[in-house]
Amino acid sequence: MAGSIVGFSGAGGQLMLFQALRDGPAYLVFPIVSLYPVVTVALAVLFLKEITNRRRCGTFPGGIRHLPAGGVMWKSE
Repeated sequence: MAGSIVGFSGAGGQLMLFQALRDGPAYLVFPIVSLYPVVTVALAVLFLKEITNRRRCGTFPGGIRHLPAGGVMWKSE
């Protein structure tokens, strides 16, 4: 049963990725998608009471800060 849930959620995630690529350009979609570890760490801190330090969390704001730069640098109209 758990395997089916994992499989269906993975398939749903792929369908959502394809829809995002239809709606928006890849240079904006993939940097956002690549920040999934932020969600993983946040859920681990909230539910599993994991302890993080500044070094581990220091890369997240940097990654988020650089998201708009990709859209500005590669935008061609």
